Amino acid sequence: MGFKTVAISRNEDKKELSMKLGAKYYFSTEKGDFCKEIKDLGGAKAVILTGPSENIGDKLIDCMQEGGKLMLLGTNCKKMDFSINSIIFGKKIIQGWICFDNEVKKECLEFSLKNEIKPMVETYKFEELQKGYDSMSSGKARFRSVIKFN
Repeated sequence: MGFKTVAISRNEDKKELSMKLGAKYYFSTEKGDFCKEIKDLGGAKAVILTGPSENIGDKLIDCMQEGGKLMLLGTNCKKMDFSINSIIFGKKIIQGWICFDNEVKKECLEFSLKNEIKPMVETYKFEELQKGYDSMSSGKARFRSVIKFN
């Protein structure tokens, strides 16, 4: 498709996994100027934000190309600050989305099946139910928590 996937996270913890999953570049928000590095690559056409931090909004908007889209798919903060001028003059789009639509879920599952995409999960035995729940509710789970009943 011609995309260069860039992964951004607070630190280096997710770098290895991000590269394994297909990211061509990885930047830490704690090391250097990730926004400048993304601009040097040509800027982002789209940013998919799954775990936002309150203080990253302006930087993400600034590293996007004119007409770029910021898609908010997850939330763990109550607010995010953006420069109105950067959005207006850069013709940028901010869009939130959550999937409650069964037709969209069906399309996603069919796409996954067709392309042999398998989910990455963390499995727990039934006896470890509390451990799995605690991992998920504390935000430490990296993938879906799945309880095995046998």
